[in-house]
Amino acid sequence: RQVSSYLASRGIKMEIVAIEKNEEVEAAYFSGRCDTYAQLGPVVAIAASQSEDPSSHILLPDVLALEPQVMIVRQGDDNWVDIANWTLGAMLFAEQEGISSANVDEMKANPPSVDIGKFLGATPGVGKGLGLSDDWAYNVIKKVGNYSEIFERSLGQESPYKMPRETTALWKDGGVLFPLVFD
Repeated sequence: RQVSSYLASRGIKMEIVAIEKNEEVEAAYFSGRCDTYAQLGPVVAIAASQSEDPSSHILLPDVLALEPQVMIVRQGDDNWVDIANWTLGAMLFAEQEGISSANVDEMKANPPSVDIGKFLGATPGVGKGLGLSDDWAYNVIKKVGNYSEIFERSLGQESPYKMPRETTALWKDGGVLFPLVFD
């Protein structure tokens, strides 16, 4: 539906090819049965990069729809749900505050604010509610980096896919992501 609306709004005529199974969509596109293939940006980027001739595919920058993407965890482990959510929030908060894997040691040793000191475990209190050590967020950032670092390695400019951040940028940078408040 989003593709139909997008193309119609630009006066582009199309013929829908009905495909029953998701796994057959890529095959239809790569075999030439379809001229266009729409999916989440990372899915399309990875599929194109794995094709016989990746340079013959163009990822259009247009966003056809904003759809929420979520993590999935096993039902019944509420503490793990909290840890997963707060870990994502920690990576976003670190990006917002300019904390990276490269400078997290210095930020912990000399926090520029009380909030950052508490966030990184220099001041006690942030881990208790999750049943984690106070330096849990520091450990996450030290080992994997902030959200931007992970994105750039996985999908962005440091990856084979070279995807721009677009909507996955922080709110302050024109995206839709924002961190939870660490208080």
